[in-house]
Amino acid sequence: MIQSVQQAAQAASEAARALRDVGLQRQGGFAEANKTVQCPKDFGSAVSSDDQNNWTDFAFSFGQWLCFADSAYATDLDHVEEHSETVVTYLEMPAGQSSRARSTKLYAILAGTLKHRPYTATSSSW
Repeated sequence: MIQSVQQAAQAASEAARALRDVGLQRQGGFAEANKTVQCPKDFGSAVSSDDQNNWTDFAFSFGQWLCFADSAYATDLDHVEEHSETVVTYLEMPAGQSSRARSTKLYAILAGTLKHRPYTATSSSW
């Protein structure tokens, strides 16, 4: 009987761990990143010179948080930096569609984080 109780407790523990892992995957790791790295505070001021002076620190902190939350952003950001003169296109394959989804999520995050800077919606579905 004690063995049955131990097996049931073990099964419950494994189920709870699996549910937690699924929950973190659905959130894309951003909740976990906020606990460990912290998303930098809103960036931007009415004074452009202040923004220029603070950009490097913000960009580094933001990149660390973003890539901790979802490591696939590191590949995306590296690609964009290496091909900064090329317009981004998404392939109609799972990898391309995943990159498109990350790009849309990044746009939403930046639109909420960057203050005092104009932005335009790139999708009519917004």
